[in-house]
Amino acid sequence: MGALRSLRIRLSLLEKEIVTLEWEHQNSADTSLLGLIKVKIEEFQETAQAEFQHLGKYVLARSYGEGECPCATFATLLRPQREIDVIPELQDEQGQTLYDPEQVADRLRDHYADLYTSKFMHDDSLTADYLEHIAMPWLTNTYRKHLMAPLQPAEIHKALKYMQSGKAPGPDSLRVAFYKAYKDLLIQHLVTLLEEMADTCIMPDSMCEAIIITLLKPGKSPTQCASYFTIEFRNEALCQSFSQ
Repeated sequence: MGALRSLRIRLSLLEKEIVTLEWEHQNSADTSLLGLIKVKIEEFQETAQAEFQHLGKYVLARSYGEGECPCATFATLLRPQREIDVIPELQDEQGQTLYDPEQVADRLRDHYADLYTSKFMHDDSLTADYLEHIAMPWLTNTYRKHLMAPLQPAEIHKALKYMQSGKAPGPDSLRVAFYKAYKDLLIQHLVTLLEEMADTCIMPDSMCEAIIITLLKPGKSPTQCASYFTIEFRNEALCQSFSQ
């Protein structure tokens, strides 16, 4: 249980860091904090998944050692950690209380969509003025030609090869292992998709979707959206291949 205890301590520390960063973000105009918050939340999610896996191994070892059913032991260990199964009510932006489950879900969806949406001014003149007054290195023609070259299937093969397997899938239910197993059938479709994304700078809506599980922060009001951590299950495979 030493590893499990270490993971829980790490989760507690990450929770405090995220709460502090969220407070700083709410009281300042520093948009860079959003990126740091996202990194910490992703680290929290990975640590929570690791804790869950360690707990599962511990349950199996304990149940077989004592001759008990693993499911019963697992449920017993999880019961104290789950204070509530659903969010019965939530306040909207006007402070009105929502009780309908669909309205509660919509409120959470809108809250996190706004939280993770980049907020910047669409003013080309400001961008041009900024670029004119900074010293930037120039790419050689060789590097420029390489970067502007069409995407090759071999690059997709390489990206898929080094993608990390084992993570839970997003709304599309497709794991990294699926893309690796059927890469020869999917490769040309992926090339077409990623080239279109690079040309238009627009990602398909499905790549921006996620399954979100909420976790109430200790001591926080359950009626406020900001009182919850999230564990997100995204369409990870396509996002990873595009970033690589």
